[in-house]
Amino acid sequence: MDKKELKNIIYTSSDSKLLEIIQNDFETRTNKEINLVRSNIDSIEKLEGSTLEFGIARLKSIDNGLDISKFFSPFMSLVLALVSSFSVFYGFFFGLYSNWAYLGPTLLVIVLFVAVTLLIEKNKIQRKSVTFFINILEFALKRKSGKRRI
Repeated sequence: MDKKELKNIIYTSSDSKLLEIIQNDFETRTNKEINLVRSNIDSIEKLEGSTLEFGIARLKSIDNGLDISKFFSPFMSLVLALVSSFSVFYGFFFGLYSNWAYLGPTLLVIVLFVAVTLLIEKNKIQRKSVTFFINILEFALKRKSGKRRI
């Protein structure tokens, strides 16, 4: 990947496309050749400081959007309250205190738990990629300004 292509990706690609490129072209865990990854990192070091700063700001914004801890607790509290209310509502109004009045909401909570666990795992992988790329951009910016050698 050359400097011009990388600059275009940082400025114009969608967030999901940028994440995909980071994971495919800059991380060695995707079984890319180490020389190709090193070549891509060298392209980062050739970018102008303003492009590096924009990339850092953009990736920090993406990272904030991927942080599900900000809404996870209130969301799960609301879901559990709704499921509990449904159980009480079902039993009170229909006079049916069968196993389904408790088993249904319990199964719903289990399904939600599995879905949220999968979401957290996907989110964790994406956040690691974003953090990795932010660090590369910051090192390149420091190197460009002469403050630190990699």
